Amino acid sequence: MATDYPELRRVGKFIYETWEGRPDLPAWFSFAKGTPAAVGIEAAEAFIDLQFEAAIAIDQGKVAGKDQYESVERERVESLGFKPIWTPGGFQV
Repeated sequence: MATDYPELRRVGKFIYETWEGRPDLPAWFSFAKGTPAAVGIEAAEAFIDLQFEAAIAIDQGKVAGKDQYESVERERVESLGFKPIWTPGGFQV
């Protein structure tokens, strides 16, 4: 699996290492702990960390063969297929 999409994996590894090597919040920001801004930043970082964990699990094949759809979603995907169409308002599936 590691030989599939080597360029994509190289870029993904670079993005992951850059994210993991990011500096901590500046010391002057410590006064804001507990404020909505600080809580928002922490929540955003936690969400991004979860996305990286999911990507790593997918890359390692941990979710291969698992059912990732609920019954309604599976029916829609199987009947309509997945054909994303971009419009100025975003992707429409």
